[in-house]
Amino acid sequence: GPDGAACEHLVGSLGMVADVVFLGHRGDVPELLAASDLVVMPSQSEGLGLAAIEAQACGRPVVAYAVGGLPEVVTDGLTGRCVAAGDEPAFVAAVLELLGDGERLRRFGAAAATDSARFGLDRHVATLLDCFRFAVGREVR
Repeated sequence: GPDGAACEHLVGSLGMVADVVFLGHRGDVPELLAASDLVVMPSQSEGLGLAAIEAQACGRPVVAYAVGGLPEVVTDGLTGRCVAAGDEPAFVAAVLELLGDGERLRRFGAAAATDSARFGLDRHVATLLDCFRFAVGREVR
């Protein structure tokens, strides 16, 4: 994105070039998610959080800030961790906590895979049809 160069500069200034890889635009996101243990969303501003939904659909827990729609997507303590916006120490602690606890990571991942169904197409269509039924059954003024 637009902050790519700044991010790369930061990684260089922190001496982490050997530890961080910028992958750029990819067409193999499901494979990348499958190879991941945890998805980290450090966004300070977010809409619904489609990337978090996709990660959870692949059975990956998510650590995110509680911004935008992310608290609706990530159920703190069930499908991942959702920490207060801007609380960097809590964010880092949540990431390290999950990476250090394989059983919790697995449990959160399984719950994430199940919970992500509420954002699926079938659920969306059913909810939309319920809205139409409600609107049709309502009195017109």
